Amino acid sequence: MAGRPWFLPRRHGWGLTPSSWQGWALTLGYIVAALVLGLTIAESQPWIFRTLFVSATVAFILAALLTRGTR
Repeated sequence: MAGRPWFLPRRHGWGLTPSSWQGWALTLGYIVAALVLGLTIAESQPWIFRTLFVSATVAFILAALLTRGTR
């Protein structure tokens, strides 16, 4: 990965935190996608909602791990 990392390890505890505008944009996009899915199809099509939500979560985690840096 060239350039500045999108995510860095948290100073305390587990996980990663956004460290650039790309990381914040990815995080915001994930939150918006989860909210839109929840508000539109969660009640009417729960299996499709679960499938899409889990897929979006896995994609977000993989993107964060692939673009992380070190402190």
